[in-house]
Amino acid sequence: MMKKQTLIACCLLLAGGSMQAQQWPDTPAEARPATRWWWLGNAVDEKNLTYNLEEYARAGLGGLEITPIYGVQGNDANEIPFLSPRWMEMLKHTQTEGKRTGLEIDMNTGTGWPFGGPEVSIKDAASKAIFQTYDVEGGKEIVLDLAVNDEKQRPHAILSRVMGYAENGSCIDLTARVKHNKLHWKASAGKWKLIALYVGKTLQKVKRAAPGGEGYVMNHLSKSAVNNYLSRFDRAFKSNGVAIHIHFSMIPTKSIRRIGQKTFWNNSTVAAVINSNNSYLSS
Repeated sequence: MMKKQTLIACCLLLAGGSMQAQQWPDTPAEARPATRWWWLGNAVDEKNLTYNLEEYARAGLGGLEITPIYGVQGNDANEIPFLSPRWMEMLKHTQTEGKRTGLEIDMNTGTGWPFGGPEVSIKDAASKAIFQTYDVEGGKEIVLDLAVNDEKQRPHAILSRVMGYAENGSCIDLTARVKHNKLHWKASAGKWKLIALYVGKTLQKVKRAAPGGEGYVMNHLSKSAVNNYLSRFDRAFKSNGVAIHIHFSMIPTKSIRRIGQKTFWNNSTVAAVINSNNSYLSS
């Protein structure tokens, strides 16, 4: 009798589980996993884009983020320049097919990393802080050449601050005493340490850029540089009529990190971090 009751209970349990499985709701795209979709060299075409989209949808993905990157050796003939009319056609096709297959399609606002490209001028290029220190003896008129030491930075670096630190811990802002990269200052007696801050350029290029994405890394902290950078996308979408037909749920920003650069600076950063006693250069 016990065996019969146990068997009935197991059958009911299995039947209930089967019913629950049958009643599981449809999963919308936003509830399914999404992934980055590398376009190697932008070597894509309509037929293969459709094939891959159907395969991704069949595998259960809910979305794809297009990120162009450098191409495969020997396949240069099939590469498409980033944001060119042909590239925009491929994007439009992908968005249309994504809608058909139930996939959300997003795109990265750049190729490789960090963001940059051919439209980024040296003025809009990523900046960095450069520090130079000088030990001087006071009690006399000091004339000091403050030209930046790094020859590569001389065409670009701008002197931002010159601070003087006395032995007793006091400090003085000497920036206004600099004319044509020379400091003219009658220093009080004692030993002084002078620290000059320059805003230079990283001179960094986009790493692993896709065709059409090569160039300087942009200055992420400059409003005008960011606006100039994004205007390239405005022009591409407007001139190719793609913006009317597609919708992005997300435009990720890859990436603000600096490869091999320890300092991340901008002219406006100086005003943002300076405090009331000008001690920000003392550490």
